[in-house]
Amino acid sequence: MVRSDALGGREKWSLLREFDAVLALGLAEAKPQVQETDAKIDALVAERDAARAAKDWKRADELRAELRALGIELVDSPQGTRWRRG
Repeated sequence: MVRSDALGGREKWSLLREFDAVLALGLAEAKPQVQETDAKIDALVAERDAARAAKDWKRADELRAELRALGIELVDSPQGTRWRRG
């Protein structure tokens, strides 16, 4: 038996495709969910913080809504804004 951590990414993908062919799960047709990168989220949060500092409440609210649409929950505190995936 081969340990899964001994396989590289290509080998894992190849094995998964073989399983899919046998089990007919339809994985090849599935679209992967794209999860925003932390760097992009950090940039949006920083932009929102800048809008709040400039008292541009409309833009700050737009950015909060954009982050919420990405599944990001913001927590404002005196120490700054933190975020988490909700």
